[in-house]
Amino acid sequence: MIKVAILIDGGYLLRRLPTVRPKIRYHDAKAVSSAIRQLAMSHLKRENKTTCAANANSLLYRVFYYDASPYDGKEHKPISNHSVDYAKTKEAEFRQELFELLRCFRIPPCGLVRCNANAAGF
Repeated sequence: MIKVAILIDGGYLLRRLPTVRPKIRYHDAKAVSSAIRQLAMSHLKRENKTTCAANANSLLYRVFYYDASPYDGKEHKPISNHSVDYAKTKEAEFRQELFELLRCFRIPPCGLVRCNANAAGF
């Protein structure tokens, strides 16, 4: 029997999701994780039309979600010299919550990349 692995580029998906699923609340991690599950299941159902397995879920090997962890450092704005804690931004909190939700069901996030500001070479 054929097994299917699905690779999702998280950054691209999050930019494209409002176009593909316009009714979704794309800043809500629960809604986004539900949409990821629905998209994966729709691909499996389409694949099952050609393989004719008893259950479309039996085709799934794994869904790989690839995305970088949000930068969690503290920096200063160059002109105003105000401190910015990037770990507490809405985007960082959303991404961390999304990663936790994806860990809870059968989509283990793989390839989480750590940002290293010192290695950026700027």
